[in-house]
Amino acid sequence: WTTRCPARSWRQERMPVPARVPGHDGRYRFREYEPRDRKVLGILRAVAHDEPPSEAWGKPPAEEVVHRTVVLCDEQERGRVVGAARVIAQDGNRVAHLQFVCVEDGRRGLGLGTALVRWSEVIGRERFGAR
Repeated sequence: WTTRCPARSWRQERMPVPARVPGHDGRYRFREYEPRDRKVLGILRAVAHDEPPSEAWGKPPAEEVVHRTVVLCDEQERGRVVGAARVIAQDGNRVAHLQFVCVEDGRRGLGLGTALVRWSEVIGRERFGAR
């Protein structure tokens, strides 16, 4: 945990989307992925893998893949996307795994990646019944 994250248990906290990220005075919020996010999501994922951005990085999963994707927005920058995470369900929704978490380089160390991982844990349990 960073000092900016609240001490309360994320396991007990419901995190509806859209939701504010705790510990940042409402600056950051989660919202559901939308098709308009594809390009920025591709850039974030490529940079996280130290590769040049390409269209493939922004591609959503195949339609038969059950997934939940959230983006992290900076409200002080008119809702600009600065991070994202995706959870994918497999084996008839009995198993969920975190496909990726990515946050802009300049925002690392603020607990935003941790908040995205905690979001994925909550969604894995609530949406997919994963443990």
